[in-house]
Amino acid sequence: MRNFVGAYFTRVLSYPLWRFILELTVVCFIAKVISSIVLGAVLYQIGLKFYSADLDFNKNLIQTNMLLSILSIPFFAIQETLWGQAFLLWVSSKFTSNDAIRITFATILFSLAHVDIFQIIAVWPIAAILTWVFITKRKQSFWSAFWITSTIHILHNYLAMLFLWISLR
Repeated sequence: MRNFVGAYFTRVLSYPLWRFILELTVVCFIAKVISSIVLGAVLYQIGLKFYSADLDFNKNLIQTNMLLSILSIPFFAIQETLWGQAFLLWVSSKFTSNDAIRITFATILFSLAHVDIFQIIAVWPIAAILTWVFITKRKQSFWSAFWITSTIHILHNYLAMLFLWISLR
């Protein structure tokens, strides 16, 4: 499995930019769904209910002010890219040049910043992918890394909002 994942991420680097962005957006979303399903199954087995205050907030926001929901996604994704990838990777670069350690450090802190345990687990794989994208594209330029990572994050959040909106209909 590790070889498959490594080979995939090596291959995706050769894709045209539009495909790179769209495909990793879908991969992030699938990873979030899988981690949420696994978490839900584990919680069900131990008798706990899957609950996320953040999910309730997003449902209420979509139902009461869809325009604000649509406009806020880019703002939050961009600021999360700034601190969750750019800043945390910069901090970690002061201690190590090992990309795996830097990705792990930024992924852990980015996930923990989502506070809600259910969000932390759901965000974990997305954080790892976005951080990997930022490190990889940072070799070209900061702005390339920033805008590509932000775009994937924005599209992922719009996709999640779309599915949440559909579920409320």
